[in-house]
Amino acid sequence: MRLVNQQYRIEWHNGKTQKDESRIDFTVIEAYWKGNANLCSTAKVFLDDRIQVNAHFFEATTIENDIDPRDFKSLEDHQKLLDYMKAVSTALNKPITLTPENCPEIPLIRVEGTAAEISTGINPDDWPVRIKK
Repeated sequence: MRLVNQQYRIEWHNGKTQKDESRIDFTVIEAYWKGNANLCSTAKVFLDDRIQVNAHFFEATTIENDIDPRDFKSLEDHQKLLDYMKAVSTALNKPITLTPENCPEIPLIRVEGTAAEISTGINPDDWPVRIKK
């Protein structure tokens, strides 16, 4: 949270104050993890003016980040996502994996520190999810 608060534009609804804020308050997230379900919220992390990552803090051991693939129009946009993933991986000292929605068993991109591995040969028609056309 310190990383995104310092390096990215944030929009986050603080369930404790009932106000939208530009920084995530970790004490509120911790209170949610301890059982205060009223404090659940999503942080919008902006990689630029139009690329948004939605960070969900469902549990203390997993931070889920959702993206909309339609936001990515160029190689530069993809590089911004890789840079974000590398920064988060480095800050947490943990690997980060990009997967299709609700498919953690299908790693598309795996980042560990500054190294990125992109999976090839994965057919989206085999994903057990609905794809909008």
